[in-house]
Amino acid sequence: MLTLFTLSCLVCRSQESGHPLLQLKNISQVGILVAFSVLCRPVLCQHSSPLYFDHLTIDHGLSHNTVFDLLQDQHGYIWIATQNGLNKYNCYTFEVYLANNRQQEYKGFLGKIITALHEDEAGNLWVGTKKFGLNVRWNGSDQFMNLHQAGAFTDIEAFEISSIANDQVGNIWITTVGGGVLSYNRETGQSRHYNQANSGLGSDLAFDVLADNNGFIWVATAGTGLNILQRNGQFAPSHEFGLGEPSMAGYRKKMLLDGNNIWLGTEGTGLYRINTQSLEFVHFNQETGGNAIHSSAVTDILRGEDGLVYIATDGGGLHVYDEELEEIDRYTYQVEESMALNSNALFRSIPSAYVRRLHSNISGIRKQRNRTWEYVMTLSVE
Repeated sequence: MLTLFTLSCLVCRSQESGHPLLQLKNISQVGILVAFSVLCRPVLCQHSSPLYFDHLTIDHGLSHNTVFDLLQDQHGYIWIATQNGLNKYNCYTFEVYLANNRQQEYKGFLGKIITALHEDEAGNLWVGTKKFGLNVRWNGSDQFMNLHQAGAFTDIEAFEISSIANDQVGNIWITTVGGGVLSYNRETGQSRHYNQANSGLGSDLAFDVLADNNGFIWVATAGTGLNILQRNGQFAPSHEFGLGEPSMAGYRKKMLLDGNNIWLGTEGTGLYRINTQSLEFVHFNQETGGNAIHSSAVTDILRGEDGLVYIATDGGGLHVYDEELEEIDRYTYQVEESMALNSNALFRSIPSAYVRRLHSNISGIRKQRNRTWEYVMTLSVE
């Protein structure tokens, strides 16, 4: 059975202001050797603004159509994590970083399957891989440094990197699939490894990490609940498990810090909004009436520039939540509509960021007079 991926750019603008709203990656079920050729015209739902689709694939120079992550750096370049290397895109051409061994290193970069991207507050680019650990490119340099076998990272060298983040004091936090969590102090070069055995982490299958506004570290792991790092260096579950408490059960999970709330998407029990101070929660799932999320698998969440919450699901399409109106709009696959979502199975949203023009326009994706466009990476898979 052959799997086909297509990488797309989604442009979303407000009818009133002309501003972009969100970025989104989706994974769609398509037939063997079938790719969607998408025209540029709007798809509307009841309250949300039109979405425009265009494609960016290997036909345009992308190194692989399987994409795991996307980031726009402070200089405006688009970094694309793929199954076959890291792509740097300047809106015209791609530069590909790919090496299966140290003899093949390109500008110091080592890795083939790229799984996570992060730019810290200093503008340093951190790149996670499946088999070769971390690569970092310090701001102002065009060279990468591979940290796979560096002493501070040996505790996680055998594991896939699933996410990278930084806390309020500049420490880098790295989650892994099977190796728990590692924090790294850039100033001292020291690290600390947290796992189920040494710090009470709920599972060594860790998928996301963030620091809340009070400096507490939250880690989303497979299984039930969330993990909060206590002052004593041990993790504790965010909630007790029992009647009236959220199970938050699922395998892969994704978090979004939104003021004093954390939005948690689970692949199993839907969407949760948790207050980081009171720990009060709201659960959105398939059974919550008019505000239902039409899938128990929520793969990502973001807060758009328009104030709306965008919720990507596996099987239920894209949901757009207006908290003031307490209404949820839904985008779904429409077989007769070429500009609709090409699947109800979405993979991941990406935090909203306006595309900063590298040149006088961005005709490499789409150019329209007096418009600022925003990128969304869309994957079509079988």
